[in-house]
Amino acid sequence: MGSLTSKTISWMWNYFEDSPTVILVLGLKNAGKSTMFSKLKFSIHRDTCDNIPELGFHVERISVCEGVDFIMWDTCALFGFRDLWRRYFSGCAGLIFVVDCCDRQRLGEARNQFFQLLLDEEMAGKPVMILANKKDQPDALSIADIAAFFQLDSFEDRHLHIQATCALSGEGVIDGMLEMARLVKNFEISRVDKR
Repeated sequence: MGSLTSKTISWMWNYFEDSPTVILVLGLKNAGKSTMFSKLKFSIHRDTCDNIPELGFHVERISVCEGVDFIMWDTCALFGFRDLWRRYFSGCAGLIFVVDCCDRQRLGEARNQFFQLLLDEEMAGKPVMILANKKDQPDALSIADIAAFFQLDSFEDRHLHIQATCALSGEGVIDGMLEMARLVKNFEISRVDKR
């Protein structure tokens, strides 16, 4: 297993060392985006994670592991800010959409936002990661339920993955970032192959 991890990190190092990749992180308010950012940013240096309140948007350069850096734009999902989301589409290499697995009341709203994002021409074909957050809660929907509700089977032509996470503990977050790195690399390779 260690050998596989070393090879994976080495491969990602070669791919990302020239410049960081821009990943857009979106989701409804309170889905766990800012907590995930805090955990990714500070977990390397300490065991606790301070929750940074969402102030509209923030940008972080996050080293997922040695050689894998993402510049992540975390934007608020309040209605006034949703109109601004589109401004970031053209420069991003992929999308991470964070979903609160416990918020059944707003799951339909989250799905509608997700569909709008994927249907935008600037996001055509770009890799997408759904982070099904708050999986540690007893009333959390499973990733199978989230995948079915978001109709992920209908996006066969897209580099897409769903990852169960708990942003507070960090469980699943690094795995999701590594998978996102793989999706972005595969997407870039497929674009070069089509030329």
